Amino acid sequence: MAQSTKYSSPAVRASGYMYSCPNVRTQYRLRQLEIGTPNHMRGPGEASGIFALECALDELSYALGLDPVELRRRNEPEIDESENKPFSSRSLMK
Repeated sequence: MAQSTKYSSPAVRASGYMYSCPNVRTQYRLRQLEIGTPNHMRGPGEASGIFALECALDELSYALGLDPVELRRRNEPEIDESENKPFSSRSLMK
């Protein structure tokens, strides 16, 4: 039997720092699967999570009758709220 390795996809990691929302809570639930452990790659995981987050923001903006960019401007965080630390760099609104 192969040695098991704990692995979690970072799909929801960006939810904590992309936009200001102090009451966000994300979590992972790990399950043991009989498949190979993914290796590090560019793209899968966090990229698909950001795509889902951005789609949700677009849907919210349309439901609120706001321009999608304006919704993002209104929710631009001053700090990384997931870690309560200042950003080392951030130029989303420039």
